Amino acid sequence: MDQLMEISRGNSAYIHPRDWLVGLQNHIMNSPRYSALHKTFPFQPEAFSNVESAIEFHLSVTWHCRFSYDNQLKDKIIAAIRDFQREHLNIPTFSRMSVALKDERVAELNEHGYTELPLISEKKICEIKEYLNEKALVPSYITDADERIPLTQARKTLNVGYYPVDCVLDCPHVINIASDPNTLAIIEQYLGAIPTLINSTIWWSFADRIKAKDAQLFHIDNEDYRFCKLFIYLTDVDLQSGPHVYMEKTHRIDFLKQQRENSHLDPEEFDNWYLKTLRKSDKDTFDFLEASPRYFVGQKGSQFLVDTSGIHKGELPVKSDRLVCQFTYGLLPKPLSKYSPKVVVLDKDCPIMPRAFTQLPYSYVNRIFLQRGPVKIN
Repeated sequence: MDQLMEISRGNSAYIHPRDWLVGLQNHIMNSPRYSALHKTFPFQPEAFSNVESAIEFHLSVTWHCRFSYDNQLKDKIIAAIRDFQREHLNIPTFSRMSVALKDERVAELNEHGYTELPLISEKKICEIKEYLNEKALVPSYITDADERIPLTQARKTLNVGYYPVDCVLDCPHVINIASDPNTLAIIEQYLGAIPTLINSTIWWSFADRIKAKDAQLFHIDNEDYRFCKLFIYLTDVDLQSGPHVYMEKTHRIDFLKQQRENSHLDPEEFDNWYLKTLRKSDKDTFDFLEASPRYFVGQKGSQFLVDTSGIHKGELPVKSDRLVCQFTYGLLPKPLSKYSPKVVVLDKDCPIMPRAFTQLPYSYVNRIFLQRGPVKIN
């Protein structure tokens, strides 16, 4: 634990995910504050022999919380993560945003599952798209795939095409947007602890396909104890160009319990549909829920935060392609694809704001993707 404290004092130093996970485990097991966690979910040392098994253990707990329709256990674990960050890692909080505005955005997230953020400038969006124009795509959200497909070819063959992680990180403005202090202040308050950026991706959804596939069908995400995603439209999006669709309030346990009780399905059938059906049809979603769909339409530069533990999808575009950037913020050091941190050289030509990888708490948020390299002398 002392070693972790020394690491955190280095501002930009990289904390290996396994060290973080073992540190959290020790923090929980060595404190009587978390005795309820000791009894309910005893931590097995073998589960923490590597990052993958440790993350698998934590995700099994998140599914338990969902199946039990109970937030109490999840809230206790989140409190333990927050205390671990403060007491052992000395991570400062984000406090730049006005309290009133931050509270308003967080209240919207808590109530509805989403909140809209200020528009990003057209100049920045144009520079992002200009950079991406000549870049090849990969066919899967696991964006370390070897296969590369030119955009012109992808438009003919794929429903969705993704840019590789290294391309996303090198893209102008992207990490700076992900590191905006006002956005991170909202996310921190909503999650209950300092967030970790666990995925960064940009993808095209191509129009005029025969049928929707994968995330173009209603589904839920289960990526952490609590998490949210920042969506940024890089093209204009209307109802014909694949808007993000969100079933309001479906991130809330109290709302889902009410839906379960009022459903014409028996509880087991509702659970099977909600928790075990990976892709949900529009018909079932609208039949089984008394929830309003929110269609996110807007001009390029529109950005919004969404808790995608709620039921959602990206609508299949009909008339025009959609380009979107997405950042996933969670609590666990759980990258959604295999990726080693990009070593960033600090010089006058570096496109990333230095604070994103040299200054806490920003460097903590971005540590999975960015690691400070040597200072270049010009």
